[in-house]
Amino acid sequence: MLENTSFTFNGISSEDMGVMMINPSSGLYEETFLPSRNIIDTSVFKGKKRYFKGVEIEPLSFSMAIWIKDWRDRNNIRAIARWLWTDFYCPLWFNNESEKIYYAMLTGEPKLIHNGLREGFIELTFRCKDAYRYSPKKTYDFHVDGEETWNFFNEGDATIRPFLKITQIGDKIPIIIRNITDNKEFIITNVLANEIVTVDCENEMIVSSQEYNSRYLYDFHNDYWLDIEGEEARECNSNYEIQFQGNYKIEFSVEYKYLQEGGELTWEL
Repeated sequence: MLENTSFTFNGISSEDMGVMMINPSSGLYEETFLPSRNIIDTSVFKGKKRYFKGVEIEPLSFSMAIWIKDWRDRNNIRAIARWLWTDFYCPLWFNNESEKIYYAMLTGEPKLIHNGLREGFIELTFRCKDAYRYSPKKTYDFHVDGEETWNFFNEGDATIRPFLKITQIGDKIPIIIRNITDNKEFIITNVLANEIVTVDCENEMIVSSQEYNSRYLYDFHNDYWLDIEGEEARECNSNYEIQFQGNYKIEFSVEYKYLQEGGELTWEL
């Protein structure tokens, strides 16, 4: 990661902002190999044993330094500050590794280190929204009329949930997406013809295009959100057989999650 010289943050390239990544120290690069995690347990038997409850995973964070090119001529410090100062997590990727996206924002106190002659660099620390790097979003469009079966391969390291945009064709025909591999079903009923339903499975949100008529579909959903486990969570592989039933058009979007660099995206339809 740190061996790169350019990156893109919030849709703007560091080259366009007149900065480049540098290693201000000599020697090897030092990067986070895995996110930090804490063991949650309880002391029992007067402290002689501990009862394991689970693991708390910390969001990924990393530091980097950027050199301000042509500071004297461009006088661009304020523009750089506005670019980096966001109120929400923004996509960040390094230009030699654009297939791995970090959703990050600045944290801590950035430092400007310079010689008083408008030559210097900025030390930054980014914190991500969670412990993972993400693949670019992949969206697949298809038309369901009766029953369709597809194979999905999650080659990431963690469970993912898709984002769905469904345009109902048949009036009040149930929308069913069955995870045959895990024998679980995502079901929405009572959807009207031509009604568009967007489902953010990750954040467990359902929005109808008919909400201006006070139509809310949570009561017509069975509260299953299409969990698709990654390679490490499954004993053999991450190939899932998923069956779509009903009469609708659907856009099925996913982002794979990675604990580390490496690996190619694989999507089998």
